[in-house]
Amino acid sequence: MFSQGIVGIAWISFKDIISLHAIPYLLLGLLYVPSYRLQYVFVLGMQGLYIVALFTFIMNLELLIIPSSQFFYYIVFFLLAYMLSYIILAPLLLKFFRSLFITYHMVDMLSFWKYTAWIPVSLILYSAILAHTNEPIAREYLIPRVLQALFGICIAITMYLGTRKMHYAIELKRENAALLTQMEMFADYTRMLQSAQRRMSIYRHDTRHQLRLLSKLIQEKDDTASLALLKTLTQELAQTRPYHWGENTCIRKTLLPLIEKAREDGIPVMADLSLAPHLPFEQELAQAAARLVNAAIAVSRSQDKSKQSITIIARQTETTIMLLIGNRQTGPVLMDAEGHPQNGPYAEVIPALHQFIINHQGVGRYTCKKGWVIANVRIPCKGGAAV
Repeated sequence: MFSQGIVGIAWISFKDIISLHAIPYLLLGLLYVPSYRLQYVFVLGMQGLYIVALFTFIMNLELLIIPSSQFFYYIVFFLLAYMLSYIILAPLLLKFFRSLFITYHMVDMLSFWKYTAWIPVSLILYSAILAHTNEPIAREYLIPRVLQALFGICIAITMYLGTRKMHYAIELKRENAALLTQMEMFADYTRMLQSAQRRMSIYRHDTRHQLRLLSKLIQEKDDTASLALLKTLTQELAQTRPYHWGENTCIRKTLLPLIEKAREDGIPVMADLSLAPHLPFEQELAQAAARLVNAAIAVSRSQDKSKQSITIIARQTETTIMLLIGNRQTGPVLMDAEGHPQNGPYAEVIPALHQFIINHQGVGRYTCKKGWVIANVRIPCKGGAAV
């Protein structure tokens, strides 16, 4: 623009061009990322502080060599030095934004960004208004520019430490809620076992008389009555089984054949899957649960008959689906640095399960304690009411 005579060669026109070039970026960002307008404004403000700091440093370095009256004759070298400096230091800025928006998940805290986003922008606007003169203010006001750069660094450090602490606080709250839900799961599971035990006691008491009646019918060769009584006994026995399926048909159809096959092999299975009738990702959840159940069955088959046992529990809160699948295991379980089993059936299903957890921003944990291997999966979910 200067060489073609479109804009007059002057400090104020140079500053205007530098300031106005941010407007298209702001409009494009507000147009294409409407859900994160405040975050985008914050990013532009921090980038502005970063650019002003680079301009100030490079301009003062160049003005040490040449007088300010000849600056525009060497503007190509100035812009080249600025571009190289920006490219070299850009990864540091990207790392800061990545930790802020991805590592610590601060994107959705709109109440936080309503006030924070305008801090760097206000600082940049204040600096731009003061700098709107026909003088190289970066040289005359070097100390205020240095203080502005330090203030930008303080903003970055404060944001980094603050968002990290908020992230840890939110995660701790989620962990506490998850532990409370697990305690409720085990309490419900205990009540379910106690109820099954009471039903079994009643069944044993009633069966004595019914078996004598069945023996009498067989001796009298009354086949029709014998089969009817035997069917009744089988139905009553099924009611003593300690499991509850809830209302989710997809989960029931996927896991019921696996559980029945395990029981046919003599493996005791306790199941309580109290889930809503419909979930946003019930098909994927059912497949993930089936992989874990298959792994638990495979491990149980290698155990002694007296040590075989599998537990399957699922619970749903207002914000989370929790899936707990475990089996008894007498031998040691080797875990890697991330707490995942290194070998065996569980190690084979981890890649697919890990991908499912990542896709839905969930958390997976494996524990081996007191002879039990337990896989605990938590997935955020706001769809469907808890059963």
